[in-house]
Amino acid sequence: MATLERIRNRAGILVAAFIGLALLAFILNDLLGSGQKVFGGGNQRVAKVDGESISIQEYQNQIAEFEDYAKLSSGRSSLDETTSQRLREQVWNQLVQKIVMDKKYAEIGIEVTPDEILDMVAGKNVHPSIRQMFTNPQTGVFDQAQVINFLQNKNQDPQANFYWSFLEKQLKAERLFTKYATLVKNWMYVTGSQA
Repeated sequence: MATLERIRNRAGILVAAFIGLALLAFILNDLLGSGQKVFGGGNQRVAKVDGESISIQEYQNQIAEFEDYAKLSSGRSSLDETTSQRLREQVWNQLVQKIVMDKKYAEIGIEVTPDEILDMVAGKNVHPSIRQMFTNPQTGVFDQAQVINFLQNKNQDPQANFYWSFLEKQLKAERLFTKYATLVKNWMYVTGSQA
C-alpha cells in the first residue's frame, strides 16, 4: 500500500516529465527536420518548376507589378476581383514559362537585342500595343515622334519609367517566344517530296 501511495504522489511529476520530453522532441523534430519552421524560416516557396523554386516573395512582387501596370494603364486606383484573378493567373503562367523557356532560349541561342526592341517601338515593325498607345486620336495615325519623346523623357517621371520598364519586359518575352515558335514551326516543315 505504501508503494502505491508513493507512485500516486510522484505520478504528477512523472506525467509532467513525460509531456515535457514529448514536447521537446516535437519541437526539435520540427526545428531540425523541416527547415526551421519554428522561427519563421520555413518553406517560402510557391512551387518548384523544372528544379527551380518560385518564392512567395517573387510571386507577390510580380503580382504587385502587374497590378500597378494595370492600374496605370486603365487610370483606376483599384482593380476588381476578376481582373486581379486574371492578373494572378497571368503572372503564374509567365513565371512558369520564363523558367522553362529561358533554358530553351539559352540552349538554342535565341535573344532579343536592344535594336529589336527599338524596332518594335519606333521602327518599321512597331508592336500593335505601342501603335495603339501612340496613335494620334485626331488623325488616327501612329506618331513616331511621340514615342521618341516619351523614351527621351521617361527618366524624369517615375511612373513613365515604370511603365516603360514593364512594357519592355513584356515585349522582350513576347518576341523571344515568337522567335522560338517560328523556329519550331520552320523546323517541323515537311516538303511535298518528303511527305
